[in-house]
Amino acid sequence: MRLLRHDFRVYYGVRYEDVDAHEAVDLINTLPMGSLWRADNSTEAEWSDERYLFTRIQNLLEVIAHGRYLTGDPQIVEFPLDRETRLAQARKAREVRERLNNTRWKEVEPDG
Repeated sequence: MRLLRHDFRVYYGVRYEDVDAHEAVDLINTLPMGSLWRADNSTEAEWSDERYLFTRIQNLLEVIAHGRYLTGDPQIVEFPLDRETRLAQARKAREVRERLNNTRWKEVEPDG
């Protein structure tokens, strides 16, 4: 509730308590990326639109510079959603490995 109060004041110039329930839901659904409430409820909304765009440009310039002038790998900034996806994939792979290693396999005779 504290985050919504803050975001309503900052983005809409109103107090959360002064808005009726239906309008509050509409305002919550239109909070911009980077608002405290959206960032707290979604990794994808952790950054503002401006930060996403700036980082995309920065990554593009890094790739171009390394392709033309610099050696080594470009220093690409990972987006929050990419980080979460990568961590989820690593967690899933670890679970599969553990399941395979802990499975009691039975010997099967080939047909012949």
